[in-house]
Amino acid sequence: MMPIGTGPARQPTAMHPAIQRSLAAIPRKWLYVGGGFIGLLVLIAMWPGGDDDEDSGDGDDGVVVGAGDDGGKAGGDGDEAEPDTKKPGVDPDTLLAIDQALTSKNDDAALDLIRPARDKFPNDPQLLWREGKALALQRAKSSKVTALERYGQALDQNPDLIEDPDFYAELNALLRNSTVQEQAINLALQKLGPSGHKFLLELVNVDDPKKVLDWVDRHRVLTELNSSEESQKLVDWQLNLARDLYQAPKAPKPCIAFRDTLDAISKAEDVYFVEHIFNSKLTPPEFTSGDAEDGEVCGGLEAKLGIVRAQLSVAYPEEAAKYSEGTKKSGGSSKKKKK
Repeated sequence: MMPIGTGPARQPTAMHPAIQRSLAAIPRKWLYVGGGFIGLLVLIAMWPGGDDDEDSGDGDDGVVVGAGDDGGKAGGDGDEAEPDTKKPGVDPDTLLAIDQALTSKNDDAALDLIRPARDKFPNDPQLLWREGKALALQRAKSSKVTALERYGQALDQNPDLIEDPDFYAELNALLRNSTVQEQAINLALQKLGPSGHKFLLELVNVDDPKKVLDWVDRHRVLTELNSSEESQKLVDWQLNLARDLYQAPKAPKPCIAFRDTLDAISKAEDVYFVEHIFNSKLTPPEFTSGDAEDGEVCGGLEAKLGIVRAQLSVAYPEEAAKYSEGTKKSGGSSKKKKK
């Protein structure tokens, strides 16, 4: 046996002749390009994996951002809780107890529950409504006046209450209580808007002369109703013009009011006004307002009234004659009584 390393040198293995012929057929420059490409692939494979570390770091940063979006709460879904904007109010159990007392017409028990609750929630519309309802059950006028105030305050806090059938029905019943008519008119004009027009129409269209509003309040109501196209159609304008004739002396500017009423009646030229124009008690107002403009009008009212009477006499001679005769007869009988 020959010692290792002392034998004859090993000859390199010869390349197969077929392979040699194939390589010889390939242009030399393509061999150089292919070798370079293989070398580049080897370098890329051996390059340190720094990008992996950076990716790992980016992943950690993503976790931190997620926690920050969730307000620092681990495991959150990133959504912020919306703030609770609902106003604090009385609890349902208290309202139920109050309603039970009101259903039993026990206003004192209801008020005993309402007042402590209002100490905590003074502007709660539900409490204000129920206090108004409880006070309306009492007989005293002062209680009913305060009841109207509470209904108004409840609307201030929640205007949508007027759409509640129960609230609307209770309030309308209270508005029609004659002992609080002045306050009812103020509430309807100042807070109810179109929702109060039905009540206001009843006031200006009332047939009973004893229930007619005075000049100022009646015209406050008419102004409000005239702001609504629908409501103004429901006003009895003939009736109110006739009343203007009799109430003109109580107007802020009596002579101007009487003149304007005569102008409106002349323009309408309706048989309805004959009775009123020829009323023996109808006389032009005197100058009492102290207003210079009003004073200038007063002097010509007697003549203007005569002109309108003449106009209606021509338009409706039979009616005019009937009421003129009645005026003469009443004047004659009164003279006999005096005698």
